[in-house]
Amino acid sequence: MTIALLFDHDAGNLDAVLVDIFTGQVVVAGLSEDDDEILAVQAPDGAFLDLEVYGVDGATNWYEIEVEAEDCRCEVDADCAEGEPCGTDQELAMLGFYRPRVP
Repeated sequence: MTIALLFDHDAGNLDAVLVDIFTGQVVVAGLSEDDDEILAVQAPDGAFLDLEVYGVDGATNWYEIEVEAEDCRCEVDADCAEGEPCGTDQELAMLGFYRPRVP
């Protein structure tokens, strides 16, 4: 999975981390000092990750998020394991299965 956090650094420096919600461990971090943060991770099956976006030294800024994921879940009920959320990434995001968070 690749997450692109797109912003203009001159308007405010942002950093981003993906955190495993069960362990609290940072899985991957984007801590550059220029435009955009790109986080790429091979998440294990069953992983639940929070995206945390924050301004460096109190900076604020607008940003866009692009998520690219392949083969990360089933998309129709017949293909899903019991209890596994079913749907596209966008559908699951609207239902709250993805929870981008700003601390």
